[in-house]
Amino acid sequence: MKKKIIQINDKIMINVNDITFKPVFSSGPGGQNINKNATAILLQYNLAQHNFPQWLINKIKMHHTKIISKNNIITIKAKSYKSQIKNKKEALKRLITIFKQSVDLPKKRKTTSIPAKEKIKRLKQKNIQSKKKELRKTPKLYD
Repeated sequence: MKKKIIQINDKIMINVNDITFKPVFSSGPGGQNINKNATAILLQYNLAQHNFPQWLINKIKMHHTKIISKNNIITIKAKSYKSQIKNKKEALKRLITIFKQSVDLPKKRKTTSIPAKEKIKRLKQKNIQSKKKELRKTPKLYD
């Protein structure tokens, strides 16, 4: 059997041969056809069988709690189309999207200092505002 691999990034890959596709009856569009044919697809992918980094598994669990079981099995049901082939492609696309979203790490924020020019500008503005407020006060008789 030929190995088909989907590359997520330089270190993480999905082997398509390890994905289980099960046809199931759909409740979506299709009319009488859905009563006769199993057009929906149930995709199952076991994360525990592969040596994915723990941070990736944790991130998938954190963001996709509804589709991952306690045994680290991702289950996706695709029933958008009347065609079983289109539903299979849709389920595979969703699995790839889940992995790509989980692989992307947010950039760490670099703390920067306020430029000296901005500090001076802020102090000048405060001084102007202070003078305006001072002029609004009632004058003192004994100055």
